[in-house]
Amino acid sequence: MPEPSRRIPFLWLLAIAASAVIAYLPHVDCYFLKDDLALGLLADGSNPITWTGTVSWDAFIRHILWPTGQGHDQFWRPLPVLFAWFDLLIAGPDPSFFRIANIGFHALNGVLLAVFIHRLLNFRHAVAACLAATLWSLHPLHGEAVIWITQRMVVMSTTGTLLCLLGFQVWRSDKRRSALVVCGLGAFIAILSKETAATLPLMTAALAWCYPMATQSRIRAAASGGLAFAFIPVIVMGMRRIIFDTFGGSYANLAPLEYMRKFEVIERLPQSLMYGLVGANHGELTGDELTIAIVSTVVLALGCLLAILATWRASAVTRAVTLVGCVIAVASFLPTLPIFWISRELTNGRFLYQPLLGVVVVATAGLDGKHSRWVLLCMLIALPMFAVTGHGNRRAYIEADKQERAVILGLVETAHLDGRDPIIVAYGIPTEHRGVATLDLSVALATKPPFLKTPIQLIPLIEGQERDWPEQLSDRLALQRERSPDSPIVHVVMTRNPWGITPLYGAGDPPDGRPPEILAPDDGATLSCPGPAPVFVFTSVPKATRYLLHLEVPSQKVTFTIRPDVDAERFGTAFRWTFDRGDATGTPNAWALLSQGTFASPMAVGWRVEALNAAGLRVGISATRRLVVLQASG
Repeated sequence: MPEPSRRIPFLWLLAIAASAVIAYLPHVDCYFLKDDLALGLLADGSNPITWTGTVSWDAFIRHILWPTGQGHDQFWRPLPVLFAWFDLLIAGPDPSFFRIANIGFHALNGVLLAVFIHRLLNFRHAVAACLAATLWSLHPLHGEAVIWITQRMVVMSTTGTLLCLLGFQVWRSDKRRSALVVCGLGAFIAILSKETAATLPLMTAALAWCYPMATQSRIRAAASGGLAFAFIPVIVMGMRRIIFDTFGGSYANLAPLEYMRKFEVIERLPQSLMYGLVGANHGELTGDELTIAIVSTVVLALGCLLAILATWRASAVTRAVTLVGCVIAVASFLPTLPIFWISRELTNGRFLYQPLLGVVVVATAGLDGKHSRWVLLCMLIALPMFAVTGHGNRRAYIEADKQERAVILGLVETAHLDGRDPIIVAYGIPTEHRGVATLDLSVALATKPPFLKTPIQLIPLIEGQERDWPEQLSDRLALQRERSPDSPIVHVVMTRNPWGITPLYGAGDPPDGRPPEILAPDDGATLSCPGPAPVFVFTSVPKATRYLLHLEVPSQKVTFTIRPDVDAERFGTAFRWTFDRGDATGTPNAWALLSQGTFASPMAVGWRVEALNAAGLRVGISATRRLVVLQASG
């Protein structure tokens, strides 16, 4: 029987890479997503990045390379950010250039996985190794890890892990020094990309146990294989201690155990794993597409499991490959366990990017037997289904791109309207679209260099945090007012279908109007409800015997009839009136009613004062003024 080829044909490997590139190429120009906008930290205000300028080396050191001042999410992942820094130097803030690099690493991972599986199967199943690697490359869960530029840390750490495992395999079998160099290089790439690589020694120990040298016992082989890479967790803990003065860390400003309790990680674990392994975005896919996703996963899982059970006793290769795959999956998963949860829309799907390597390795374990054709058939059935599901999932990224670009374009147009430089209060900044993280508070970075040449004065108020808007706006507006006391304030709200922004108010009347003159509240004043009621102050008008205060909200209009010196308090040539004083017709206290219920926040209120004489004829009417009412925590 001829010796099986140790090499996979180059064209086969090229086909694996091409399948990954083709799947993600349509999304290469999607705008930066949420944390991607932290690239702006590489540009200090004194040295912004432009198309012809340079980045701030000082900012790179302080924020990325040696971030001793970082108070939250204490991660030290210099290598992916160093690559991003080079991207920024070469192409400027062009998301396409960054994303091409991400897709390239993902395609490379597919190729490395095929070579790794080929070696695990003793070079006997090249076709199956390539097919399994293609399945992994096209798994519909991977959108977040590949398209989200920030997650380059995930794909690069996986690249380093695969290089390390491959180099370790080759060195143990062939004793090539070059393989040892590749192994060490891969280990450093993995650990400098993401600290989850600290469990790499478990994977090398499993490899050494399952594929021992002829002169070694399994226990000795596993011990030497694990200890050889013991320096990796030492580096992780040591650098964390040196930079952040702690051996622990935080995620989303919470200690891991606090995060685990808050988000019920353990309680949600079975559901999270199910969502991740199926890889179907329930918010984006149609009913038929969901069915395809579930069927493809079930067919592949059952076929591979039955083949493993059928060959378990007879095949040492089946047992070895199964163990190696399980260790890779578990060792890759364990570091993320305290923060692991995946939503039905695949939020946090990136956490399973590397663990799925091990799952796919296990899926190939049953190939060393007479049932290998069934495994291949299941893979062939699942492959087009994975492609269809992945394409459906990635529609969410297209809509997320539209959302971000429309919001940012609207803010730019508002900022430059009539040559003004206003302070823009933006209500309802979106945080995601069907599981895809979008702007959130990072919109503040998107409206500054390097993404815009001229920064926008922006106060973003995030959707889902409406109860906190009053306090947030009060603090931020006061600070912004100190910096730019002469800038006008413009209120805008986010819109859907289509995405964009719109002024909170209509055009209103010309600003001059006629007497009476409005003295308070200021035009565009912001009020919290429940909270102190507004105080309306307006000048008196000769011959006026009563005043009508018209309040108009999007759904209705209310008029209060105010009698001078009876309902309104006079001081000098002006009148002062509040809801508590009532009016001549007994109109209910609108503020008290509003305080007792809920309403769509922010509420735009237009108001004006009309002066009538004894005959009921108008003798004056003010210009329309505007108020913003926010729902406060009761």
